[in-house]
Amino acid sequence: MVSVIKLLGVERSATTYCQWLIVNNFDNVIVTVAALGGKHYMLPDYFHTIDWVDGTAPPQKELVDKVISGLKQEIGKNWSARHGIPWDCTPKRAKSCAHTSTHAEKHVKKALEMSSIKFVLCTKNPYSWFLSSLRRFKPKNKKHSRERLIRERVGGWVRRNKKWLEFYEKNEQVSFIFKYEDVLANHTKILTQLEQKLKLTKIDENYKDVAKYFLSSGKLTAKRFDRTYYTKQKFMGELSQKDIKIFEDVLPKDLMDKLGYEIYQESEVAKRPAQKQIVVAETNEITKATKSWEERLKEIRNHLKNDKVSNFKQWGVIKQTMLVSEAKYNDFFQILEEHVKWPSYKQIIEFGAGFGCLCKMIFENGFGGTYYTFDFPELLQLQKHYLEGLNVKFTNNFHELPTIQDDSLFISVNALEEAPQNVSKRMFEYIMDCRDFIFKFCAGSRQFSNFSNSVDREWISIKNFANRAHILIGKRK
Repeated sequence: MVSVIKLLGVERSATTYCQWLIVNNFDNVIVTVAALGGKHYMLPDYFHTIDWVDGTAPPQKELVDKVISGLKQEIGKNWSARHGIPWDCTPKRAKSCAHTSTHAEKHVKKALEMSSIKFVLCTKNPYSWFLSSLRRFKPKNKKHSRERLIRERVGGWVRRNKKWLEFYEKNEQVSFIFKYEDVLANHTKILTQLEQKLKLTKIDENYKDVAKYFLSSGKLTAKRFDRTYYTKQKFMGELSQKDIKIFEDVLPKDLMDKLGYEIYQESEVAKRPAQKQIVVAETNEITKATKSWEERLKEIRNHLKNDKVSNFKQWGVIKQTMLVSEAKYNDFFQILEEHVKWPSYKQIIEFGAGFGCLCKMIFENGFGGTYYTFDFPELLQLQKHYLEGLNVKFTNNFHELPTIQDDSLFISVNALEEAPQNVSKRMFEYIMDCRDFIFKFCAGSRQFSNFSNSVDREWISIKNFANRAHILIGKRK
């Protein structure tokens, strides 16, 4: 038997993601998003007159014909894997899909006549939903205040979800609430609940997440998407105390309770790390360091073009910037070993690894996981030569950085303070969830003290090490 599911949800509430999850994990399913009323809009009035649980009071024939007419238009617009879901087809099976438009029409018509349609309500935390809507739908009138935007947009979120929830409560046995944050945290658990409640038949033994099907031009991007932004409420760091007060005034407690969301108080903002409030170095300092590195990279490019890479330690630019006395470097490494145990990490990410000296020493002292270096392309060429044979991945692209693991360490030795402002800010935001940190920097670099105040770790500060350098080590408590 084919199950017909009507999808509902406010824009930016992951309705497309939900749709893909359903058709990729369940057999004999038709997910309609427009023919039975647009997925972002209120249900047609006649839907509220039907008992979808017991199948009584089915719609009149005229209404069925009207819906089927809309269905034909929907099929004509959405019959492709690129623009939407070809009904019950997975992206891989789209070409061999058994359901033709006539087939889909037959099953939707039958479900209408038997009042056997099922419903899935997609919802997202209103705080993160508001921020997402701002990014996707820019205010047409730039003069509108932040307060007006919150009241108008969140007010619309409340009105539609309240109406849908009334319908859900009346038809709870054939309806399901798809909470975006819960799916990101454990898609298997939520899909199991969906299967059991709506009596669906899954395709494979194990449920699959389908984030990989969403490209950077369209929804989720598997390599750069941070699930913890939603599951750990990191988005709260983007809201001010004033914003929270307005949300508190707009959001009804009964609706939030029913959906399982919390209304945050003004003090809640202070409890969460504010990712957007990390202060980086002054712009003029950054510009000076960047220009200096442009000159050094030009020299390295000339050497790479005219000399063997194996001779890099003889190049003047390398001697002046990356080769220090063996005694000083051994002292630095010994300090690190007093506080960190290399074998305890499964993942190490180093920003600005030079030619790879520290990386090699860490491998030689017991590290057995995967090491990532983020650097200029010219320096990555030196690292690939010097670190050949080690489990190191090289990149200068944020999109290629890995998802932060629990047993991860981040290292920056005199690199983040010299990075362009936009790069250092983005890197600080990326590394927030690393287990431990190692920073080495010159005295007066304020962004490191600001970062340590934002991230709850046991911080060990070693000052005036070798020419006024500071070492800052952060360890999970």
